[in-house]
Amino acid sequence: MIGWVHKVEVQKTIKDPTTAEDVVEEFRDFAAIYDQEVSGENLQGRTIHYPAPARLTKLFLSAAKLKAGDRCLDVATGTGILTQKIKERRSHIHMTGVDISPEMLEQARAKQLLDEIEVVNAEKGLPFATGAFKAVVTCGVFEFIQNERRLVNEMARVTAPGGYLAIAALKSDVLDDIQIPGFTRLGYEEGIGYDIRDAESIEQSDYIFAVYQKNGPA
Repeated sequence: MIGWVHKVEVQKTIKDPTTAEDVVEEFRDFAAIYDQEVSGENLQGRTIHYPAPARLTKLFLSAAKLKAGDRCLDVATGTGILTQKIKERRSHIHMTGVDISPEMLEQARAKQLLDEIEVVNAEKGLPFATGAFKAVVTCGVFEFIQNERRLVNEMARVTAPGGYLAIAALKSDVLDDIQIPGFTRLGYEEGIGYDIRDAESIEQSDYIFAVYQKNGPA
């Protein structure tokens, strides 16, 4: 019987302070088992549910008007869980994935869902032209970086006028109810993004889910 529920305000999975080197090191060995870890399977008496990608996908696709061939950038794509959720519902979208971890991207590559893949430290900048993507999405990246605003600005820069920016993040990490200059918010929700359970406890992390549209002609 579960004895208590604990709402986790900040759930760091790597060393603090977080540096790019910490992130790369942490996911070097974790990448191969990451999908299984967050699959909801019972592993040694513990289950981890990660509903955030599915929830962001639903909010994003309910707001975004996308056509065949539109380019979408998945920032911190990891093993490609968010891309997979999007592709299940919009298989015609051209997906580009970037992540700081080569090992996580190799897991994503094996799923054959991404049209382009690049190892990138997104916090330092995205190697794409201004307005290069019809949509930019990210799920769970802000807990691993030090300058959230810099990354938001970069994602906003590479979003095309009339395009979309979708974010899922720990509520305490981001800029609760974040406003992005030059964008109109189309949707916003709060809810559980992570759920970890064992025989005695539940730990849950509150997330925000937000979708914006960049002002200007499409």
